[in-house]
Amino acid sequence: ITELKKIDTSLPAIDTFNTQWDPAKHDIFDTTLRPDKPIKEEVETPDGTVTSQTARFEKVARIAIALQKLIVGRRVAFMFGNPVNVKADAETDKQKEVLKAVKRILTDNKINSTNRKLARALFRSTEVAEYWYAVKDESKKEHHGITTPFKMKVAVFSPALGDILYPLFDEYGDLVAFSREYTRIEQSKEITYFDTWTSDRSARFKKTSGDWEELAISTEPVAKEYQLGKIPIIYARQDQVEWADVQILIDRLEKLLSNFADTNDYHAAPKIFVRGHITGFSKKGES
Repeated sequence: ITELKKIDTSLPAIDTFNTQWDPAKHDIFDTTLRPDKPIKEEVETPDGTVTSQTARFEKVARIAIALQKLIVGRRVAFMFGNPVNVKADAETDKQKEVLKAVKRILTDNKINSTNRKLARALFRSTEVAEYWYAVKDESKKEHHGITTPFKMKVAVFSPALGDILYPLFDEYGDLVAFSREYTRIEQSKEITYFDTWTSDRSARFKKTSGDWEELAISTEPVAKEYQLGKIPIIYARQDQVEWADVQILIDRLEKLLSNFADTNDYHAAPKIFVRGHITGFSKKGES
């Protein structure tokens, strides 16, 4: 497992990405970066001394904008707004038969929504993988319009979904192994799993008390009639999240809007011109 985790690049900063993705976690809501306004009042002590003390804190405006979701949503729409059109290289009877089966597999797996899910996960976490696998169902002799006991399914892996991905490439840039680490809650305990795929086998490891244990069932090969000879994983990666270049601008915009909202709360009505001395004034939010 230590060898399988030796990837060429660093893991995505998923905690930072999730904070930027969720408007409720933006810096504008951090009271250490944007504290509430202290309201001071003059207090006279028994000896006649007048001191200024903080009587309360006035909540400041905090306006967050989910521009990260807007950017990713539009990017996904440009990429998969129209369904992907799958065609065959040749119009032979065999090719038509295979094409029909492939389209049926894609339709049964709701590929249009799956593609959008894949793209959204990639753009918000910089990594995504789709895993195609077969489930044997002896109760039916036909699946996807084909005479076979196997049913094709697809799963999406991404740091945005809680996965840690470990693609292992050789010196020529070919993917020789792919691993996924994830956790599950079983009987009120958090169990860590580590799944690995190569071109000829798959393995699953489980960690309960600090040591990894290889599960016996994970080494059983898939049925011979469903041997791909390839890693059943399609992996994609990009250097940055989609909003990386404008993250500073988003933070600045949220601060400006919040400051303007504070100003508006105090001065939205026309200013009052006074002759004399002001001994008191309306508080924030009072008309």
